[in-house]
Amino acid sequence: MHKYPETFKHFNTKNKKLCTMNLNMLCTSLNDFFKISMADVDSEMIGEYREVFSYLQNQGLDVSWVLDRLNYIEHLRFSKPLFSELHSIDCHIDNAKSKVQELQALRLEKLSEIEKAFGTRGTNLTSGFIGDDLLASL
Repeated sequence: MHKYPETFKHFNTKNKKLCTMNLNMLCTSLNDFFKISMADVDSEMIGEYREVFSYLQNQGLDVSWVLDRLNYIEHLRFSKPLFSELHSIDCHIDNAKSKVQELQALRLEKLSEIEKAFGTRGTNLTSGFIGDDLLASL
């Protein structure tokens, strides 16, 4: 009400049940709408929200601000493949992070095996230079 006071400017339903129903629909729809990830947006979802917000608009609630956001999201999501390309890159990054974690675990496992076979000196040499421990012991 404070950020978008125009929403309620022409809302003057006298029937309390209809008023409550429309306000509940507005609050629920906005709450759900705000929680949607851009990656989850599809054209069916946009159509459903457009239908709900158009209904609320017809009931006297000025939700043009959220319809503008919906139009912007639709344009951003579907007008060019940039968003899907970015999502694909993000998936590759997630896969790479997972692979790096696997490799780090494998590295620790191998270091442990080297330490069992050759002792601490062996593990120190695997991550340094061949003469590192020679000067340190003098």
